[in-house]
Amino acid sequence: MAKPKFPKSLKEKNSCRIRSSAINTAWHKTQKSFVPEEVEFAQDQRILDFFDDRPIYGIGNIEYFPGKLNIVTEDDPQSYKQALAIVNVPTSDLELFHGLECIKHIDKVCVSVNKYKLWTQSNKDSVTEDYDIALLEYITTIFPNRQIEHFYVKGLKGQHFNFASPTTQFFITNENN
Repeated sequence: MAKPKFPKSLKEKNSCRIRSSAINTAWHKTQKSFVPEEVEFAQDQRILDFFDDRPIYGIGNIEYFPGKLNIVTEDDPQSYKQALAIVNVPTSDLELFHGLECIKHIDKVCVSVNKYKLWTQSNKDSVTEDYDIALLEYITTIFPNRQIEHFYVKGLKGQHFNFASPTTQFFITNENN
């Protein structure tokens, strides 16, 4: 799969951002209130278990994790060894690529995506038909030569609610780690 080509305006923009929305944080809290005891969603627990105590560069819908992880949002991602990107708002493939481009050299990265909110401006004839595998292939083009552990709910078909916390996750490390 070839790297996407950016419109000139996106190439010139040099910020490491993925949009976020407070409504997702509210839904996260609401969903957790459905049970009387304190619980972590399985997908959130995987994120908590993946990272260590070092600072984590955070982009996107990270509002749930400060206080649970050492999240930092300053603008120099290259000074960090860990990064967390949560995509849970409508996002184009180009926005995703651009948002992840600035963290692709960080040693330890988690990308958590609500796959139903990703879109493209054109049809891609060469994309694998299985959406989950196509998304893995796309992430692999951004993080080549890296170990990628991929989690997703197989055969989702709308039966699994992942609005509050995305269930499609990529845990990315250097091959020598």
